[in-house]
Amino acid sequence: MAGIASRVTVCIQVVDENDNPPVFQELTYTGTISEAAPINSVVISEDGKPLVIEATDADKNHNALLVFQIVEDTAKLFFTVDSGTGSVRTIAKLDYEKFSAFYFSVNVRDSGRPQLTAEKPAKVLIRVVNINDSPPQFSQEAYDT
Repeated sequence: MAGIASRVTVCIQVVDENDNPPVFQELTYTGTISEAAPINSVVISEDGKPLVIEATDADKNHNALLVFQIVEDTAKLFFTVDSGTGSVRTIAKLDYEKFSAFYFSVNVRDSGRPQLTAEKPAKVLIRVVNINDSPPQFSQEAYDT
């Protein structure tokens, strides 16, 4: 047995533990959209670019995949946040005369086990731009003087 040597290669794969919650890049996001915008339109931010809710997660792979969720039920009827891009889009027709602005919260969670959520939701303000779509109407059919 003297003088016999052997070698072996050992591969160790370190698996990421889901130990970092997502963090929003900003606490408040502001955008505008025309009431005439078709369904599935992107909301525009103050700098003229698409309004994108941004969050990061320091974990890797599946543990860093983010899912955004609008908190308030009324806002869920009109808007959605794309989980892949974070862009805010319309999912229903808007009417300035009914809602001139929407102020709501967006939460983010990762896809790890256990799922971790951002410490605080981000606040979103969307102003609806009025379009002259309501013709004037007389308050009565006939006027006698």
